[in-house]
Amino acid sequence: ALQYVFEKAKLAKTYQLVKVPEQPLVWKVRFFRPLDPEEYLVCLSGGGKPLSLGVVLAEDAPGAQLTQRAAQDKVERYLKEEHPEMAPFQFDDVSEERLKNRTDWDFTYKVPKYKVGDADYKIVVSTVGHLVSNFDQGWELPDKWRWERSRKTLKDQLANYLVAAVGLMLLVAVLWWMIGVARSGAIRWRPAVLVAIGVTVLVLPQSLNDLPEFFVGYGTDTPLSSYFVAEAVRLVLKAVSSIGAFAALAAFGLASFRILFPRISVARLVRASLIADDKDNGFTKRNLWLDAVLVGYALGLGFLALHTLSTHVFALISPNLTVADQGAFCAMANVSSPALATIMTSVSRGVGFVVFAGVSAGLYAKYCRNFKVYLLLSVLFSLIYPCTARYWQDYLVNVLVYLAWCFMLWLMVAKLGRQNLVAYFLSGAIMEIATYIKLLQSHGADIFASDIVCLVLVALSPLIYLGAIYNSPPGFGLQKS
Repeated sequence: ALQYVFEKAKLAKTYQLVKVPEQPLVWKVRFFRPLDPEEYLVCLSGGGKPLSLGVVLAEDAPGAQLTQRAAQDKVERYLKEEHPEMAPFQFDDVSEERLKNRTDWDFTYKVPKYKVGDADYKIVVSTVGHLVSNFDQGWELPDKWRWERSRKTLKDQLANYLVAAVGLMLLVAVLWWMIGVARSGAIRWRPAVLVAIGVTVLVLPQSLNDLPEFFVGYGTDTPLSSYFVAEAVRLVLKAVSSIGAFAALAAFGLASFRILFPRISVARLVRASLIADDKDNGFTKRNLWLDAVLVGYALGLGFLALHTLSTHVFALISPNLTVADQGAFCAMANVSSPALATIMTSVSRGVGFVVFAGVSAGLYAKYCRNFKVYLLLSVLFSLIYPCTARYWQDYLVNVLVYLAWCFMLWLMVAKLGRQNLVAYFLSGAIMEIATYIKLLQSHGADIFASDIVCLVLVALSPLIYLGAIYNSPPGFGLQKS
């Protein structure tokens, strides 16, 4: 709907309408009792103003049997008192549902001042017995415009086939590489499983942090005991599947490092980053962490900067309306601690980045051999993959973004990170933390000030640790006993 408004009314008017009458953020609070069909859903604006009350009653629940005139008077009085921004409104349609013990009504009104092009702005309000319920609003888009937006041309179909073919070739290339790694005997399952278990342990605190949303998926026709058991089973299955998937990825990623750097043990690299039991190892640890911190901040913040820049460019030149994704922010608002959620996610993202770097390095070594071949493949991929874009402006920006991603990936694996696993971990973790600091600062600085401060300190912790290493004796670190 906002895309249609943007095309007909341009950006300034769209920005005005997305604030009033639309609501960019909505709180939903649900009231219910187990095994009771009666349920209420209260919707509030981001500022806390009540917007609507949703009522669900059993079909045979008692209620008033209002006439159309009486129900309409209730609805229109409600609109004038609770939604004065909708006045003046015009009656458009009505539907009636006669139940055993009550009569429900649905009323539709047009709001002429919010009409854009051929799209009428309509509001729908219901009565459930004597209660005014289920306020809804939005533009009714012309069928012709909807059809034009959804219509697939020959170019669109060919582009989809081409992208699918590229995806299939990439899948075959990865599988062939995995077969080669498996045949090499470089896979060690024990460290991979330990890494996977370590990451999966975070599932429990994440679930505790998500408790405010525990009942979101609860159906009132289900006994509470059954729901608790189902959620426990889901948690166990999630943990088991996470261990399996992460162990498989970690096994191949770490095996790739063993093949590429046969003289350097992965276990020794990990120990070198944590343990310093003599002078030489102390200096090795200092150099390793210095490189890791420099690379981690450069790449982590670089990937975030590229995403931010591309978003701004899309907003400036794209015929498609650029809408900020509020999903991640809403997720942070619905947990007990946004800082804790981000820290746990950043650990998973950091470990995932290590595995991803190993797989990327292995694929590069097998299929590219040198930068010229990699550049050619990157250009072909960047030209083909965004070809499903509707407008040439989006295609051009996407080509440049994919090229930049490919170059930064090559820079990370071939030039900067190489065998430094800590650098890859910090790149992924810093990118995740910086993303959520920016998100919370942009949309909820007043509410989440303490979480932002906490995340800033966590983001700076590698620098603090590096300073501690450089200002301590060479043996500083976890000591062997």
